[in-house]
Amino acid sequence: MAVSRIEKAFGFYPQRLVIDIGAVRICTLPDFEVSINSVPSREEVHEGWIYTRVEQSYELYSREICVRPYGTRVFGLPKTNRLKHSSARGERGH
Repeated sequence: MAVSRIEKAFGFYPQRLVIDIGAVRICTLPDFEVSINSVPSREEVHEGWIYTRVEQSYELYSREICVRPYGTRVFGLPKTNRLKHSSARGERGH
C-alpha cells in the first residue's frame, strides 16, 4: 500500500518560517513575497490596519437591506504557508 503526501496551503503570516515536527512540516510558500507585497495596496488597509469590507444583506423577515460592518469571510488574506504531512494516507485512507 503506497503512502501519499498530503499538502495544504493555509494562513497568513508575514514572516518566513519552517517548523518540522515529526512527519509534519509548516513552511512558507514560494510566492510569499508576492503575497506579502500585495496586502498594503488592498482597499481594506488603512494606516497599516486591515479592515473587512462593509457588506449588505437582505433580511427576509423585515424585507430590508441591512449594512453589516463585516463580510462573510472576515479577512480573506492571501495564504502564505503550507502544511505538509509526509506519511499520511490519502483522503479515503488508501
